[in-house]
Amino acid sequence: MELALTTKRKLGIVTGGVSRDKSDIVKQEAWGTCNGLVISWILRNVNDSIKRSIIFMNFAKFIWKNLEKRFQVNNGARRYQINKMLYETKQNGKLVNEYFTDMQVLWEELENLTNYPPLTEMNAELAEYVSFRHQQHEEHKLFQFLNGLDEVNAAIRTQLLMQIVLPIVEQACNTVYQEESQRKIMKQVNEEMDSVEDCWHKKSSTCSVCGKTGHIKEDCWHVKGFPTNFNKRGKEKEQGSTGSFRGGRGGRSEKGGRQGRGGSRMAGNMQA
Repeated sequence: MELALTTKRKLGIVTGGVSRDKSDIVKQEAWGTCNGLVISWILRNVNDSIKRSIIFMNFAKFIWKNLEKRFQVNNGARRYQINKMLYETKQNGKLVNEYFTDMQVLWEELENLTNYPPLTEMNAELAEYVSFRHQQHEEHKLFQFLNGLDEVNAAIRTQLLMQIVLPIVEQACNTVYQEESQRKIMKQVNEEMDSVEDCWHKKSSTCSVCGKTGHIKEDCWHVKGFPTNFNKRGKEKEQGSTGSFRGGRGGRSEKGGRQGRGGSRMAGNMQA
């Protein structure tokens, strides 16, 4: 909500940074319009039980302060919660980019809750100390990220930790991502090869049930069951082959004699 008010240049309405100008009526009306607009935004972003307790307040500043007092979480308690969540966050089968995003959100919130003392002067010794502390901070994030990776990434985790100069966490995430992508490609290739090999095996195999080639026992109709129209199709085929008469070699006449090529000529000679 605070970020939304900042982008719309209305944060001063709730913090009191932009006050109502009592000497200019035009500015008063503009301020009143902005105040009412901010109140409507706040009311749309709270549930009904909270809305009932603030709906009769006329100033966004008072609503904001009321909500801040009621729901503000102690800084130390929230930092403890975030650190606990960081060590409990695991990849658990998620894509590495999704897992890294979960960690990144917690790191950013923890960073915003940390108040660093201002530096008014900087010398070489202090700059070296600040650089060292920053390096330790980055290593801490790296260890948290590597700690939550799935065991499938154990090898790449060991490889990263064995480097003389440890990478920053973003580089480590990119390395794990590339390894993850490579595994996906190899898995797809192996599945395609297994599918082709299985198909070739079935075509070249001889069924141990019916003795025919082109399928294995598990795909045989004698095991799986014949289609519902198998008998009907078989009978139609049988009727079609026996019910039609084609003259030629091996054919029989109505009198029982064989009638093939030249059959009619032989019949004429016998009658003669």
